[in-house]
Amino acid sequence: MKPDTSTLVAPRKLVIERRFNAHIERIFDAWTQAHLVEQWWGPEVMRTVVMSLDLRVGGKFFYEMTSLETGAVSKTAGTFTRIERPTRLTFDMTEHCNCDLGPDDEPQLDPTVVDVQFTAAGASTLMVMTQTGLSSDAIVTRMNGGWSSSFGRLSDRGAALH
Repeated sequence: MKPDTSTLVAPRKLVIERRFNAHIERIFDAWTQAHLVEQWWGPEVMRTVVMSLDLRVGGKFFYEMTSLETGAVSKTAGTFTRIERPTRLTFDMTEHCNCDLGPDDEPQLDPTVVDVQFTAAGASTLMVMTQTGLSSDAIVTRMNGGWSSSFGRLSDRGAALH
């Protein structure tokens, strides 16, 4: 069964809601354990290596994503600002995936805030991810595509993450 997905795109804000067929602890761990992050983070055409992940308030993370199509490398980095296992994770994202942009695509240069809330629903988990501070409607659309692809990968792996 395909998980329920709804996406709301508003000016400079992105909200994605998705249901995963996995327990809340498993989905929270997928966001917070390096070896699990590497299994789903980034669009389908990217592979991610976690360079560092210091899971504590004030702790930093740094990921490198490599395009399987072009070999371009993009960096993602940020700082954890709120950790409430297993129901909430908030971080400031200071570097965004800006590789393989077209000549008319603007990069996201300003920091954004990502807030992820998890709610147990039996053996499944409802996740609501909100990203604020996006620079333009075009970037909201691009981020929606990247996150949606990532969450599709997470959904496919879900309970099988190890």
